[in-house]
Amino acid sequence: MIIIILISALSACTGKGGSDIKRDEEIQCGGTVERSFDAPKVINSKDLTSMETEFFYMTDDENYDYDCLRIKLERNQNNELILSEKDSCDTGIKVGEEVLGGAQELIEKFNLSALNGTDKHTSALPPPYSPVFFKAEYASGERIYFYVDGNPEELWCKGLAEYFLNIFEEYGETLTE
Repeated sequence: MIIIILISALSACTGKGGSDIKRDEEIQCGGTVERSFDAPKVINSKDLTSMETEFFYMTDDENYDYDCLRIKLERNQNNELILSEKDSCDTGIKVGEEVLGGAQELIEKFNLSALNGTDKHTSALPPPYSPVFFKAEYASGERIYFYVDGNPEELWCKGLAEYFLNIFEEYGETLTE
């Protein structure tokens, strides 16, 4: 009886059952990776506590010029709200609470929560179309996170770029391109 159980167990491990295990294969040039999960597409909280994003946006629509922004909006160890840009200037400034409210308005305007949980990107795309991400966290514990192919002509990219570049200017910091 023991021999029959052992043979059955071993055949289950080496038979068809083992070949159904999915493994990540090496990504080839232009291959698409999708690891999306079923995250909530509606965020009920309006109390944004932090956000981080990296994306490309159009700087000159006529000449198809673009630039990249890597924005972080979070509290430091002194509980001060800091807006930082980590791509071109590596600068950070202390900002008021209204910046969180403005960022939340843009999240709602562009319905960014609808992309929550999306993790789909294509390898080897040129820089303005390479993967971008967006992350927002709320006091309620709710979160938005997505990682998708970039497109500098997306309205949300343009809207976020205009908003945060204006905030830097209002607080006396001009980001150079």
